[in-house]
Amino acid sequence: MTSDTPHDEIQAWASDCLDAIETDFHDADFDAANMRCKTAVKHCATMLASDMGSDGALRTIALIAGILFRGLADCVHAAHVTARVGWIQSPKVVEEVWQVLWDAKERISYAMAGCTHAFPQWCLERIDAVINHIKESFGDGPYVSPEIVCKQLRCSICGQDMRSCTHLPGSIYQGRLCVGIPGEFETIRFVSMVDDPKDPRCRVWPWNVEADDNGTIKVVDTTMLCSFRLDDFDL
Repeated sequence: MTSDTPHDEIQAWASDCLDAIETDFHDADFDAANMRCKTAVKHCATMLASDMGSDGALRTIALIAGILFRGLADCVHAAHVTARVGWIQSPKVVEEVWQVLWDAKERISYAMAGCTHAFPQWCLERIDAVINHIKESFGDGPYVSPEIVCKQLRCSICGQDMRSCTHLPGSIYQGRLCVGIPGEFETIRFVSMVDDPKDPRCRVWPWNVEADDNGTIKVVDTTMLCSFRLDDFDL
């Protein structure tokens, strides 16, 4: 009989964590579910920071698991907030929930490939249901879309200009997620109002729209840019 490999051990650990988080979630014990998610994220971050040698596959599993549990932590937080009576009537709470839902959706969707556990898919369906509830209450948009000029976009893997390197954004290399890192911002050319945004977090809510005495419409206190990383494990 052969012993389990480190890959098998991480996957078995992740499956056990998902079982426990799912039980807490369905029992509405959001504090316990949140703590389990945070503990799992920290464990994945510790594995990535440790010396895993040259086993890129092992590091990749740890990274994807960390992204998944980070997304589940977002989902648990949103579920806890929306369990309160009257949350939909508070603009501040609605904006918070909207942001967290999209963070959760993006992370869980990214980490779903190869995941056979049913709970993450159930969470995605719940997330979509709450997003649709918010849209039914306040409409589908519009959204803010700025055009920003920067001199460079560096690869997070090799540090080179992304136009000349061979790494693909969104792909994982030796347990590291490839993203473009912008630098030397020059200017914001313009800001558009769109119905189909690249980032749905940048939404204009009814309470962001004001009209002065001359009937001029202006948008105030709305999110124009979001700082979001799939692998942000700082909880």
